[in-house]
Amino acid sequence: MLSSPVTFGARFPQKSKPLNSLKIGMVALTALLSPGLVSAQPPTGADSVEITTRSVIPDNLKSNHQLTFSTCPDDGVRPVAVDPKLSGLAASSAEKVALLDYLRPRTAKIQIKYERPTTPTDKMSTVRQDEFAPFFRDFSLEKGGIPKSDGTGFVCQPDGVVLTNHHVVKAVLNQAGKITVEINRKIYPAQIIALDEAADLAVLKIDTQGEELPTVHFAPEVRQGEFAALLGFPGGLHEVLSSGTLSALYQVPPRPLSNLTAHLTEASVNSGNSGGAVFNNRGEVLGQVFGKADPRRAENRGYVTPIEFLQSALARLNKGLPIDNRLSLDSNVIEQYRVAGWDDDDIAQLDKNPETQALLKKIRAKALEAFEVMSEEEVGVSVIKGSDPSGVGDVIVAVNGERFQNQFEFQALLKSIFQGEAFELTIIRDGERETLLFPGK
Repeated sequence: MLSSPVTFGARFPQKSKPLNSLKIGMVALTALLSPGLVSAQPPTGADSVEITTRSVIPDNLKSNHQLTFSTCPDDGVRPVAVDPKLSGLAASSAEKVALLDYLRPRTAKIQIKYERPTTPTDKMSTVRQDEFAPFFRDFSLEKGGIPKSDGTGFVCQPDGVVLTNHHVVKAVLNQAGKITVEINRKIYPAQIIALDEAADLAVLKIDTQGEELPTVHFAPEVRQGEFAALLGFPGGLHEVLSSGTLSALYQVPPRPLSNLTAHLTEASVNSGNSGGAVFNNRGEVLGQVFGKADPRRAENRGYVTPIEFLQSALARLNKGLPIDNRLSLDSNVIEQYRVAGWDDDDIAQLDKNPETQALLKKIRAKALEAFEVMSEEEVGVSVIKGSDPSGVGDVIVAVNGERFQNQFEFQALLKSIFQGEAFELTIIRDGERETLLFPGK
């Protein structure tokens, strides 16, 4: 059940209680956050956390390299002295040329080569098969039918740590192959340090033979409308620069394109750009390209992972923690705003199943009760497992104090949290606003 985005207004004062369970009838949220944030009945309280790892990296591709930096180090180098009047909102032709020279040694071509001959049908079997598949398939065939896929990455640490997209390297996890990284026309074999499928992030390690590589650095501030440039390898071409603006911030891409919020850029994004950085005119990273909109629906809309998702993953790897264990829900999320407006006829037309009708009526009653406390501009959600009306309880209105405009933003906020990290949920329970605290491990 989907609904249109709804704007939200000012924050409410909140009271905090050291609680660790969310009532959804007889089912606790801790049992629905999967896999295994906290057991349904933790033996020692909410700080009893089980970390699980979902990604399986083949031994020949796995790197045990320990990151030595918690983020991309800033060496203070910049491509050009930018006119302060522009403040990063534009770039002249001369500045673009200087920017290109600056980005070349910091941008990587990622290439996956498979060891067995295959057919065009076979080579697509390990990647997406939905409507967004054409914008994730960066494949071509070499002579003899050996498939390869191309993507882009960027050097994050001088000892050879390179970031790209999970979907660029995903196929090689399921069949024999190798990863190579080309930087400034020099080719290196690469291994995988870690994968974060939810953020479409892959962290690679190349052997630089002791050579320190120039690195990118993250922008201290990201602003809508500022200049945005991509340097990548689309369609097998070499070092293609495109530019535009960062046209929107923190949008919700169509599912299943991403499980997180994303920035948008009007700079040209094509197959082969996946995994590359989006830079401002100072050479600072604004985010990471992971896809584009279907051109049948929208033009000039590339999707960009916000840098905070990249930074949080790198910070965890620096501490030796996994990054493939973001919180997720295996249950239905229903928006209170829409359900509250349904009458019995609407519910009957929506679903003929009596159990589902009873569930929706219970949700509607809880929504109307919550609206006595919520502002009319505030959006709330219920997390529902199954179709049992007894499974309807609390209404969630914020995650870590951040409100959401729809159910997809709610789930994106959850996925910004890793298992074992402390977080809080603001809820409406029995007509009162409460904050549930989930202590970290």
